[in-house]
Amino acid sequence: MLDIQTLMWLTSVAGGTVALWLLTTVPATQRQRDHAPWFIRGTLLLSLGFFLLSWRGQWPDWATIAIANLAVVGAIHSYHLGMRALGNRGGPGSVDAIAAGVFALFFLASWLGGAGLTARTVLVSSATFGWLAATVWQARGNPELMSLKSGRAAVVWLVVLALVLVTRAVVVVLIPIDAQTLLTRNVLGVVPFTAAFMMTLVTSIGYLGIARERSEVELERRASFDPLTNLPNRRTLFDYGIRQVALARRHSRPLALLVIDLDHFKSINDRYGHMTGDLALQCFATAGAGELRASDLLARAGGEEFCAILPETDLNGARIVAERIRAALKSRHVGDFHPPLTMTCSIGVAVLHAGELTIDEVFNRADTAMYAAKAAGRDRVFWASPVESIAKATA
Repeated sequence: MLDIQTLMWLTSVAGGTVALWLLTTVPATQRQRDHAPWFIRGTLLLSLGFFLLSWRGQWPDWATIAIANLAVVGAIHSYHLGMRALGNRGGPGSVDAIAAGVFALFFLASWLGGAGLTARTVLVSSATFGWLAATVWQARGNPELMSLKSGRAAVVWLVVLALVLVTRAVVVVLIPIDAQTLLTRNVLGVVPFTAAFMMTLVTSIGYLGIARERSEVELERRASFDPLTNLPNRRTLFDYGIRQVALARRHSRPLALLVIDLDHFKSINDRYGHMTGDLALQCFATAGAGELRASDLLARAGGEEFCAILPETDLNGARIVAERIRAALKSRHVGDFHPPLTMTCSIGVAVLHAGELTIDEVFNRADTAMYAAKAAGRDRVFWASPVESIAKATA
């Protein structure tokens, strides 16, 4: 079994190595984000803390006790803040700052007041357990973080470490210890320091894993969503349509599709500028999405053209939805203009029929109906029949 001083040295060297690894592995753009500096800072603090602890009895107590313990707990606090930022909870809040300050004051007061090693060990273990528990709690409340394999693995490890620390605090209360006992090769000394050594490696590897998985998810999202309207893009639209056509044909269920085009969109760009045109697209995205169910999909097909796929919806239901979307858009104002800037849209409706095998066939019929609505004066809903004839709805 390794002696305690060797474990401290290993933890210190591992911390320094991992910090250097993070600095060289994490891209510069990612290091500038809120979460990366906290993990790097925490790893460096842990390395410093255990380096100073390893010189206990040879260097002054203010370095090997006060600064060392503050550095170790500060490292856990930094990891906590890194997980907070990684979970999009922002940087340190007032509660975090107050908690850190209170711990520092209590620890310094206990050391300067001559409190025994047992009392200090309980204080450090309790504070560390508290921040680990807070980290686990906020991670569990973050669905995005818990959806990642690395995120779940990190939480499991933090729970194990928290249990080690709280067990240690309970044991030292029941079995008081002195400095010599703490630095002796026994379970009470070896287990916590081994856990700390593993924490340095696991936390940093876990952070890199979480950051990598989040980057992959973000890249996938960028490939699937329109960045301006935050709606699915054309590729996602047709992928979803292919699946829904297959389901509708297999179970003989209705499926409807709307093709929606904003009226006179070019004139809005020409008169008010492209920024207002962008606002108009976002305005429609909000209005349209507000009239759909969770099972429906509204996507930006390109330019000022949008498409909605409505599972389990027949022609009459699709016409009602289309009219709701048309009315919702017409009632909204784009920007802050006087007189108010309003928009209208033309909508084509088509439903899947027995002879159709692909979503493209349904889309083409709805697209034809939409152009017929425009030709008839815009701001109206038309729907297509199976034989491509166009029936007009009320404007």
